[in-house]
Amino acid sequence: MAKYTQYSEVDPEFAPTQQAVRDMVDQLFSLPIDQIRAAMLQPSPLPEDIPKDIETQDIEVPVRDGTKVGIRVYRSKEVGPDALLYFVMHGGGKINFFSNMKRKRY
Repeated sequence: MAKYTQYSEVDPEFAPTQQAVRDMVDQLFSLPIDQIRAAMLQPSPLPEDIPKDIETQDIEVPVRDGTKVGIRVYRSKEVGPDALLYFVMHGGGKINFFSNMKRKRY
């Protein structure tokens, strides 16, 4: 038996999720390219279980080369002067990919 063959089978618990994701991707990529770009640039929806005392703000921040990148700030409505800052950064591959598509013509 080859090494890692146990990973070639889809876990039965994951199978319904895998198909749901495939269906969503198929639905998205059946749209015209301008609608795909618009859909991919939309901010992700907030989770339904987000605390009600949280507000969000989408802003643009200039980076080293002068380009502005979008960020989303989550803030308690009751934030005080000694509030704790929790900072999470993601590489943004999805956004970089589609942003580049807008500028380049293939």
